[in-house]
Amino acid sequence: LAELDARYCLETDGGDLIYVHNTALRTGTPAHMAQLARGEPVDSAHIYFRCCPRFETASPALAWISERLFVGTGARLPERVVMRFFELD
Repeated sequence: LAELDARYCLETDGGDLIYVHNTALRTGTPAHMAQLARGEPVDSAHIYFRCCPRFETASPALAWISERLFVGTGARLPERVVMRFFELD
């Protein structure tokens, strides 16, 4: 089990900045987690990787994202992490 607490900033194509505080859980079998630790590819179907991001921005056009709850999924690839976020209704 990996408990993640990441804080980072995103920049939109329009130049707006979004601060992200993202907590997540990533787990799988010991063998699959060892593969990830070694930087080897693992099919994302074998790994449970879910997150709860919170967003903050000074952008008036994007202010709504600070007023919503999101969940997400992740995949750890050898060269990067891919996250997908979904707004809860």
